[in-house]
Amino acid sequence: MDWQRLSTHEHARRRFTAALLPIGTVEAHDGAPLGTDNYIPEALCRRLADELDMPWLPPMPYGVTRSLLAYPGSCGVSAACLEGFLVELGASLRRNGLRYLFVIDGHGGNLEALQAGAARLFEAHGLYTAVIEWWFEAQALAEEIFGAEGLGHAAVDELGLLAGLRPDLAADFPRGPVPSYAVLKGVKAYPAPRPVLTYDQAGETVDLARLAPESCERFAEGVLRIVSRAIREILSGWQALDRERDGR
Repeated sequence: MDWQRLSTHEHARRRFTAALLPIGTVEAHDGAPLGTDNYIPEALCRRLADELDMPWLPPMPYGVTRSLLAYPGSCGVSAACLEGFLVELGASLRRNGLRYLFVIDGHGGNLEALQAGAARLFEAHGLYTAVIEWWFEAQALAEEIFGAEGLGHAAVDELGLLAGLRPDLAADFPRGPVPSYAVLKGVKAYPAPRPVLTYDQAGETVDLARLAPESCERFAEGVLRIVSRAIREILSGWQALDRERDGR
């Protein structure tokens, strides 16, 4: 179900109406890979494609990197560029028959641009588009498995999911406490003081020793269920809407 590995003849035969699109960015994740925000949505799409019977498109690896852009290796594009990319790609897919597009985002800084692009795609091209960010829906599960503290960017939940989806990348993760910055709701700092950012914990470190392989695998399976359920519910509603609009 890899979109770019299928031949023209296979695409002509299958006539896909729905597809998955992974989008992330390249930015600092402390001792974890710079491509964490790309590896996660790509792995989610790979795992979901057969289950949902929809192909996954090649990933867009560059997103809106802001607060971590100063750290070595980080890079990105503007919000206008990312929004334009989504609109132009979606329009070309719509011309070839795609009806429903599910964007699996791996980077919180992309959300505003992707939501704006999704709205434009439906309004201008009639392409039904959903943007899904896994960490919002998976927070309760992360707290159940890993505990309530130390969740955030390059922290327990994100690295736990990457380790569960891509255990081959987890060997080089830091073990034990790593320095972190607790983001305050009323404070914005550019660049971020540290690449490990927590949002519900007042502390100076995050303990990554909690990333036991069995816990990470359990978390990954749970996130896959959450994202799959969301896609199925959205698709069911969209298809019902289309039937109603078509008078069927």
